[in-house]
Amino acid sequence: MKVCVLTSTHKWNDNRVFYKETLSLADLGHEVVYIAQEATNAIEIDKRIKCIDLPPKNKLGATSLKGMLNIYKVAKREKCDVYHLQDPDLIYVGLLLKMTTRAKVVYDVHEDYPNDMLTKYYLKPYKRHILKYCMAFSECLADVFFDAIVTADNFVLKQFSSKKAVVLYNYPDTNLIDEALRRGECDYEKKWDVIFPGTTTEYIINTILGVAKCMHDKGREIKVAIISPFVVNGGMEWVRTRVKELGLDENNVHLQKRVPTYEVPRLIRASKVGIIPWENVLKLHKNIPTKLFEYWYCGIPVVVADLPPSAQFVNKANGAFLIKPDSIEDYAEKIIYLLDNPDAANRMAEIGRELVVKECNWEAEKIKLKELYERLSM
Repeated sequence: MKVCVLTSTHKWNDNRVFYKETLSLADLGHEVVYIAQEATNAIEIDKRIKCIDLPPKNKLGATSLKGMLNIYKVAKREKCDVYHLQDPDLIYVGLLLKMTTRAKVVYDVHEDYPNDMLTKYYLKPYKRHILKYCMAFSECLADVFFDAIVTADNFVLKQFSSKKAVVLYNYPDTNLIDEALRRGECDYEKKWDVIFPGTTTEYIINTILGVAKCMHDKGREIKVAIISPFVVNGGMEWVRTRVKELGLDENNVHLQKRVPTYEVPRLIRASKVGIIPWENVLKLHKNIPTKLFEYWYCGIPVVVADLPPSAQFVNKANGAFLIKPDSIEDYAEKIIYLLDNPDAANRMAEIGRELVVKECNWEAEKIKLKELYERLSM
């Protein structure tokens, strides 16, 4: 089949969108068209895929009528058998494609988008609730009219029709991690005590820096690495200011802008403990953190907020400490224990890695992706 993978908001090299699903569809023998911002960068990675650039976000206006129609025209021109949509912004593009073509449409739900609207704290509460119900309505339309729904975890799955919805867990592609770890020179000396690679919020930054401050006050020298695009208000400069306000410095906290995907596993391997300080908000009760499995596969133990999505795996593998959200002291104590007891830390990491190797990896999800597209071809 000819399949179009379409995203208007994700970066072209997004792990799930490109490296997992798009490349997997090409591996499964489909003719793949990839439409994204700066998508033509992907040609160097896989020449089997036809790549089409969308305009930058600030020029696209994907949520506007004009922007939606522009994306629809670009997608329809490809005359695909299946359109695999990766963003809620594209639901109405998908509805147009359903009305004007014979193609099938798949909506890929990465997280609990309706409840995500409630975390837009820069908006007044009533506006956040209006957005929540608008998003829920849009996803209801997708559930009714689209041919398949893909969710990234079992919690969001419950919001959709069980007959057409399938879970493709966002487990790590261990082959890509292995390749990344082999790439370039790295002796994996443990440079940092704690690492967090990923998108940050003010809550995440304040929690990580609070943990560093707590350990510093206990007389423990700590080196924390935060690898992030720093999309918080004020960016990296705001984070540097917070570091100074807490009496810390660059010897305690290493800040680095987003790095190429292949460098992340090497940075994790060069750390002693991975941290996932999720906030106790409703949307994160329905999101499994991919970092949990990436940390484990790269061989380090984890301290993670005790929320249902993480707890189900930690209780199975015992490869991490579950921390009460907002408990800076608990995070600090568990990290100190892991740093002081490397044998115990290594055992926890090994248990977690074993779970990833046996169950929680993308190869298992790729089989489900194949089965989904076999059904769509009928």
